Amino acid sequence: MTDTPLPTRIRRALEATVKDLDARVTVAPAGAEYDSRVTRADYDITVIVGIDTEEAREYLDALLTDDGQRSVRARLQTDATLGGLVSDITVTKRSGYRTYPTADRPQLGATWVATITTF
Repeated sequence: MTDTPLPTRIRRALEATVKDLDARVTVAPAGAEYDSRVTRADYDITVIVGIDTEEAREYLDALLTDDGQRSVRARLQTDATLGGLVSDITVTKRSGYRTYPTADRPQLGATWVATITTF
């Protein structure tokens, strides 16, 4: 048994599914719902690809698709239990292009929401 809290283990598992993308990735808990037997928690997965160029837009387009090798949604839903850590994972929504402020220049990216269910 591990002393690492479940939200931390889930965050790390989600990060691992998209770690090889040529982008900066952050995963953060976004909220949870509880009932007597099920917990549903949303996680925001933000992927920043770089400054807004045509090349960055093309790369982000590939990440935004629903399937394919670079699809963030497909990667997150490939193992719907995150190796047995959770009961189910469903990508429930994603943004379109977004500009994220940084210390240097605004960066182009998008955010996906993954709903995690645990029993």
